[in-house]
Amino acid sequence: MLNCRALLPDVKVVARGKKVDFGTISVGVERETRVTLSNLGMHTRAVFDASVDPPSMSTTIGLQCRRLSSSERRDNSTKRQLPVSASVLVPDVFLAPAEAIDFGEVVLGVSVPRVMSLENHSSILACLLLDLGSSTFSEEFAIATPPRQIAHLEDASNIFFVLTNDGEQPIRWQIDTVRLCQGNLVTFAAGAAAAAAAVSSGAALAKRIASANPTSNATSVVFHVAPDHGELAPGEEVAIRVSFLPLDAVEYAEDELPLVVDGEPYVNLSLRGEGIHPHLSFSTNRVVLPSVPLEVTATAHFHVHATGYDHLELTCRVPLDTTRAPLTVLFPRGKTLSMACPSLPVELRFASNTSVAFNARLGFFDADGNSFALSVADCAENCLLTNYNFIQKQGLAPKLMDDGSSSSPRHSHQRK
Repeated sequence: MLNCRALLPDVKVVARGKKVDFGTISVGVERETRVTLSNLGMHTRAVFDASVDPPSMSTTIGLQCRRLSSSERRDNSTKRQLPVSASVLVPDVFLAPAEAIDFGEVVLGVSVPRVMSLENHSSILACLLLDLGSSTFSEEFAIATPPRQIAHLEDASNIFFVLTNDGEQPIRWQIDTVRLCQGNLVTFAAGAAAAAAAVSSGAALAKRIASANPTSNATSVVFHVAPDHGELAPGEEVAIRVSFLPLDAVEYAEDELPLVVDGEPYVNLSLRGEGIHPHLSFSTNRVVLPSVPLEVTATAHFHVHATGYDHLELTCRVPLDTTRAPLTVLFPRGKTLSMACPSLPVELRFASNTSVAFNARLGFFDADGNSFALSVADCAENCLLTNYNFIQKQGLAPKLMDDGSSSSPRHSHQRK
């Protein structure tokens, strides 16, 4: 008989971290954490099993690990306990109005909106779920949340944000712009850019972009990030420029642009923008010159605003017979609109020696012949009722009343 003896060293398995802390969690929100076990033994293979104690908490705390089969369990195995802690809070959400939302009496077929606001006064995130599916009036009522807004910028085509390294070690960062190249590409068909030139002068820029990559399917990235990678020393800052170049009058969005720090995902950036065609706008929707007597000049002022033009010589056309309705358009600061001067003042003058009233549309044109109209109206005649506002502003109303009262006959009663 051969007797065999073996020396088995103790298994040394430890957990990295003295406890499992989930922190503060909102009710109904799931949070996951990981526990790493380390085998400090050199030549011993460690097998393990994990469970939640007490078992009644297993419905709240989920556990996933490599379970041992019944044949691998050891009754004399060493037990290690790791405390688990979590603080569960109910978010304090304030609803305004706090009472019922009253729509009142609404005409059939007419949509009436009501605005309600939600404010989270707690220190944790709150998830909102508004469900009208179970309501008997789900077809009559609808809920809509406004889109996320970006800060108003004078030049929204270029946005800068700053990365700062507050740690003690240098880090490597990178923005994965591959998603931009895959998702936000505009393809120019043969002659598409040339056809768009008749729509707006901004199409010339799109034509230059298309010709920069002379292929059968020329493409251009709408969003551009520069720089997209680098290294940050402790305390160093870097400004990242995100440029937006829309090629059509549509909304563009990229919700997941990963920022990677030291090879690990750090945060996802959200890029949004809306393209618009170059156009002219006015400081008012309609110009009504004051009614004046004959041979008196009426004046009015407004501003023309240019959006999307690098350089534009403004032209204006008066669709009136100036011999009958002498309307004059003056540009005190010239007719040149540019990026440095996107707005120009315009002065209107009207004077007539005959009674006339008009309502016309003043036309302004860009370099491509696109017309932008502004309504203009005025009246000139020697009528006291028509010119009463003019008489009041000139301070002539009290004088006219005195003259009228002095010319009226006075009756005196003589005593007998």
